[in-house]
Amino acid sequence: MKTMIVVAISVMSLIGLLYAWGLTLPENLKFQKSEILNHPIIRVWETVRDIKGQENWRSDINNIEVLDTTKAKEIWIEYPKSGPQIKFRTVSIQESIAWKMEIVETKGFSATWTGSFKSLNDSQTEIDFVESVSYPSPWMRIFAKIFIDLNSTMDLYLADLKTELERQNGK
Repeated sequence: MKTMIVVAISVMSLIGLLYAWGLTLPENLKFQKSEILNHPIIRVWETVRDIKGQENWRSDINNIEVLDTTKAKEIWIEYPKSGPQIKFRTVSIQESIAWKMEIVETKGFSATWTGSFKSLNDSQTEIDFVESVSYPSPWMRIFAKIFIDLNSTMDLYLADLKTELERQNGK
């Protein structure tokens, strides 16, 4: 009986400590990556904006299912090679300048992604990608801290994008 009480108190203490840790973690996170690509803005813009085409060059994606193709209102689902499917919706577009999307139908968090594009000259484009994520629940903050690495995800996206742009250059 004493053992069960000690175990119960230990488990409750551990849960309390984890929850307290979750409360200390930030609710809102922002991840940003900027890069100068040696490709014209129209090529970069069209490659990024080709939602369905991304399944051909993104190494982390198995399939992309486009549910609505209405320009500036697209809705699609990405099926990654690992992890759950993710549903996106275009929020706004400024042609060849900016594209903002949000993750929809989430459980426990909300997120937006904004890509900004700037032509530096005829053959160079500056890109700036920002992902903003909000985790209202301390439990989701702990889960995200341990299991979600958006910096690596953005690095992989940029590496895949550069590879695809180089492949197109060789055409």
